[in-house]
Amino acid sequence: MGIAIIYASRSGNTKETAELIQDECEKYIGNRVPLVPVTDLRAVEEVCQHSTLLFFGTYTWGKGKLPDIARKALRFMIKENDFALPPVAVFGTGETIFTYYCRAVDEAAYHLAHKTEVLGTMKIELAPRGPKAINVVRQFTRAIIDDWMEGYKSGIKENQNTGT
Repeated sequence: MGIAIIYASRSGNTKETAELIQDECEKYIGNRVPLVPVTDLRAVEEVCQHSTLLFFGTYTWGKGKLPDIARKALRFMIKENDFALPPVAVFGTGETIFTYYCRAVDEAAYHLAHKTEVLGTMKIELAPRGPKAINVVRQFTRAIIDDWMEGYKSGIKENQNTGT
């Protein structure tokens, strides 16, 4: 069982969120969790093939757009390769002053749902600073891991019962 985090960040807010998720994952499961920028497609492919849970993070650009670097990584993950994707949770950062607050999170989840199970989404205003925002990230991370672990255990149980 392995968890990995893939992210796109421009201002550093999404990277900061990814690092907080990484820290919480490592504390919760006790294993190292790789943090991979979407621009490193070789590493993206590696973690997609060898992880059993992914977190995918992006910022929202312009008028609610998924940034081109995140779109390119998603195309690579979903269409350009033949590997199966593990379940994924999508997170992102944005500003509520914009009409399409964190719309890129919804778009990424929409595309990923065509290839794998999306366990949940989280939207963060700017950056996860302050106790309230940090707690939101921690709760989201633990809820995703708990959901994933429950599904993982159910899958093992089903395979044992059916003999597969």
